Amino acid sequence: MLPERLDGMAPSRSIRPGVQGEPARACRRPVREHDRPLRRHSLTAMSSRRSLAATSSLLAALLAGIVGWSWSHLLASPAVGHASLSHRLTAATFAAAIFAFVGWALAPTAPTDDGRPPRPSPLLLVVLVLTGGALTGALTASIHQDDILSSMFLGILGAGLLLLPVAGLVVTLRRAIQVRRGSVVARAEGRAALALLAAVLGCSTTLLAPDWPAILAGLAVSTPPVFALMVVSAALVVGVLLADLCALARVQHLASAGDVPEGSPGAPLARIRGDIDLGVGDAIAAHHGPGTAYRGGGRLLVRVAGDPDQAALALGRCIRRGAFLVALLEAVAFLHGAVRSLDLAADLGAERCEHGDVHACREAALLAERAGRPLPLAAGLHERACNHGEEQSCLAVSLIQRRASAP
Repeated sequence: MLPERLDGMAPSRSIRPGVQGEPARACRRPVREHDRPLRRHSLTAMSSRRSLAATSSLLAALLAGIVGWSWSHLLASPAVGHASLSHRLTAATFAAAIFAFVGWALAPTAPTDDGRPPRPSPLLLVVLVLTGGALTGALTASIHQDDILSSMFLGILGAGLLLLPVAGLVVTLRRAIQVRRGSVVARAEGRAALALLAAVLGCSTTLLAPDWPAILAGLAVSTPPVFALMVVSAALVVGVLLADLCALARVQHLASAGDVPEGSPGAPLARIRGDIDLGVGDAIAAHHGPGTAYRGGGRLLVRVAGDPDQAALALGRCIRRGAFLVALLEAVAFLHGAVRSLDLAADLGAERCEHGDVHACREAALLAERAGRPLPLAAGLHERACNHGEEQSCLAVSLIQRRASAP
């Protein structure tokens, strides 16, 4: 009898005698992970699709809520005067609820091996976003008893502001599912979705910019905390940009490991431990610590899965996108500073005075004087205010006439 296993040899396959009349068969071994990969893969894929759809739904609802509130505030501003401030919360609520379903329907897919294009198509995205805006306008009008057709038209115009953010969201999520989950590039794409949300929050304050001339003209009491919103959005975008820069530096640190012999004291990976998945590429590199003459090679320090060059390209794209968002927020901040001018406030006050708002006439006249406008323009505004009982404007008219008649 020979033993079933010899030193240095693989174990032999144990054979169990079969029942009488049947051939002998091999012992049934336990079921392992790779024996039934199809069922596990299908369940994992289904769970991943549901998670992606839920993420897309949540982010789309947040984007729509922000834009819906800001768009309603613009329509209620003194410069437009089409709605009231009570419409803001209603429009934001309906927009968030409707676009939660829109975001679920627009959950992206990656291109398949058989040549099918990724979903959603640009046409489907435009149709769903504009339809969501029309539904939001109709529901808001039904609550506040406004004209439904005009509200639907305004809802479509507001949804047009969502086309680029929703398209950016779809592209970001599609890139996230094309890399391995939990990897360096996947985390960068996840941060990109946060930066997009923060940038939309900051850019939506441009719809609040007409409040600044209205405040100077005495037509509005206060404006929402634009400065606080800009600071929060800028901080989030800059934080994501710094995180991407750190990730790129780490990837470049890993890429430089091939230029230094393994185990040398100055090796770049001497202070890195564990497994690192870059998310793109199929290469696997293992780096060991310095060995000894007695024990041979050193122990495993780090195992890197992926191509550092491809990961650096993906992170560079994220950094360029973050730099663009920072520049965009800087332009928005410059816009807020530019609209806080006496000239715009004087024009707004004069326009409201022309439309019969007698309380705006005196403030418009004073702003015209402060802005250095011609005296006849200020005198005309003062005269209108005087005709409606403003005694100080009557005195101002007489003073301007004396000044004009003086040699």
